[in-house]
Amino acid sequence: MNILNELDALTSLQLEIMIYRAIEEAIITGQNEPGIVAALTKKIPESLKSLTKIGKYTLITGGIFVHQTPKVKFNGMQKTSIEIGDLLLLNTIIDQRGNRSRRAMLFQAKMVDALPATPDNGDQHDLYEKWPLYTYVHGALQNQHRYITAPDLHLAAKYLLLNK
Repeated sequence: MNILNELDALTSLQLEIMIYRAIEEAIITGQNEPGIVAALTKKIPESLKSLTKIGKYTLITGGIFVHQTPKVKFNGMQKTSIEIGDLLLLNTIIDQRGNRSRRAMLFQAKMVDALPATPDNGDQHDLYEKWPLYTYVHGALQNQHRYITAPDLHLAAKYLLLNK
């Protein structure tokens, strides 16, 4: 179920404007990287609430602020653990028959001076580039292993570069 392939030009533009405004508000509201990411966690889903119906689909969007937790480790790391990301955006798409498709996008936020930006954490870069088998190091998922594979894996985990 790929809702993006079925968007008309007007709906696509509305979606872009909603997301752009949410990002703009988050940048104004947040004073540093965690503040901006926390604001995005709230503002992106809020901005999309008015767009619950797209054609024959229902859209439900949410966000989770995952800054500094959970932490993971994998073989070959330089550090003992790293955060898995900063912002997890979730959406559920429901078709007219009630079939559900769930997608998530994980962002690792970085404050940068200019582009192109060089990753400042080799371990996080390896995680996002290679997605090796990793293990959660604390919390409810402690010692659980994950190995993520999917056709859209690299589209679903991105750096979120913020201008200093």
